[in-house]
Amino acid sequence: MNEIRILQLGDRDWNFEYIIPDNIVLDHVCSFLELPEEVYHLYFLARTPLEEETELLYRAVKAYSLFVTDKVACSGKVEWLCRSRKAQRIAAEDIQRFLLQEARFYYTAPYGDKFELGDLGINRGFRGAVKWNGNCGVTLTGAFGDVMRQAVFWRYNRPVSRGQVLDLWLEYREKGNVSVSLEVIQFAAGSAEEVLDHWKFDEADLEAFYQNYQSQIDSIPTSVVDKERYDELMELIEQLSANEQLKNVARSKITVTP
Repeated sequence: MNEIRILQLGDRDWNFEYIIPDNIVLDHVCSFLELPEEVYHLYFLARTPLEEETELLYRAVKAYSLFVTDKVACSGKVEWLCRSRKAQRIAAEDIQRFLLQEARFYYTAPYGDKFELGDLGINRGFRGAVKWNGNCGVTLTGAFGDVMRQAVFWRYNRPVSRGQVLDLWLEYREKGNVSVSLEVIQFAAGSAEEVLDHWKFDEADLEAFYQNYQSQIDSIPTSVVDKERYDELMELIEQLSANEQLKNVARSKITVTP
């Protein structure tokens, strides 16, 4: 299992207060007066940082990876840091659960990846408004017609080895009387014309896939075990032939007795 590195700024070292899973390294510092040489996936503030610390934290922390406890006063420069780095409040009673169940989702290279937005193309026949939302997404506004036609496409093919399985998840939001479908075409290796297979999924299909995935999640029981049994179960889950998404779900269903 990949290793998560956490930096905690505060007066008390959490290594002596919480159970730290084997896949997590938590480094405690009393002050933050220079940029660390290590790359940290998560930062936790257990006290209000000083003004000189705030500037350095801004340079070190990535968006959505900063968590602040109830001991942090979010005002002035600290409020600016929290706003700019999309910080999240975490209650003291939730810290242990987060370390055991949720920290694993902050791997820098989790299972799967997103297609690059820069590789997304808009059909030349679309006559509506196109708004690019930075690296987050694109918004299409206008009349799409009465029949299904291509609206967007990805410019580059994704190579697939023999026997390889792909999980494709279409992320979208719609407003008004709009229907969406996903079309996938498999080409022969080295060819842009020889079609080997073709799939088309409407919204009912996409919803059915999601419901099936959710039912698999719901079917996994929640267990509370001691630390020794927790480590054994984590090792067993790691050896499963399931994909990493389902492994993460299984891990999240197991908690450790305080």
